[in-house]
Amino acid sequence: MKNKRKSTNTKGTAILQLILVVVAIALLSVVAVFGIGSKKLFSASDIRLGLDLAGGVSITYQATDENPTSEAMKDTVYKLQKRVDNYSTEANVYQEGSDRINVDIPGVKDADEILTALGKAGALEFRLEDGTVVVTGSDIDSAEAVSYQDNNGAIQYAVSLSFNAEGAKKFATATSANVGKTISIYYDNELVSAPTVREAITDGKGQIEQSNMEEAKELASTIRIGALPLTLTELRSTVVGAKLGSDAINTSLLAGGIGFAIVIIFML
Repeated sequence: MKNKRKSTNTKGTAILQLILVVVAIALLSVVAVFGIGSKKLFSASDIRLGLDLAGGVSITYQATDENPTSEAMKDTVYKLQKRVDNYSTEANVYQEGSDRINVDIPGVKDADEILTALGKAGALEFRLEDGTVVVTGSDIDSAEAVSYQDNNGAIQYAVSLSFNAEGAKKFATATSANVGKTISIYYDNELVSAPTVREAITDGKGQIEQSNMEEAKELASTIRIGALPLTLTELRSTVVGAKLGSDAINTSLLAGGIGFAIVIIFML
């Protein structure tokens, strides 16, 4: 009788343990699919995928300047990272050697467009009506698309510019002498905008009015692209397909399912 009771208790404990394991796995599966909260934390969609899993674009640039300083390279990596964040929050920019920079942008759909935009090595210039260059991309700290309400309550759109110390001096001199005239913005010798100077800008910060937010974002992106501390040339670029990663994920899921089934059978 004692042995039979002990065997029954052991079997009941094993069944209870099995139920707890199945419930725990079920809960983890629900979290993996739906996540936790509105941001879907810990869900499968919250996992950052690299180029091998999501596909995308991989580009290697080289600085045209001879023996670029480590500070200039770090600044360029930082600004390139800000620049590619427009395409993917999972983009990664890192330095290779002393004069090369790699850019990986996973998950992008229009690879050709990105290669065209990022592959340009053109410089940014602000020119007076007579063609005189007053500031270049190296004089600019930041360019962001913004929206605000004017005195009448209407929504207006603009590009907010911030110049470094040297650029602020140059721009103050240029705007003070050219109120009512245009200072055109050229990227790779192509005209991208020709705003009119309304007043002297002496604090190193200015705005370029735009018709809508899309135009503001496009101009801000172009200015940031041209504001790199170093001029870069494209060494190589590759469009990576996501098929390999997709096959790997499917294979892993199948293997995991088979393994889970074997464990359940063994426990039973």
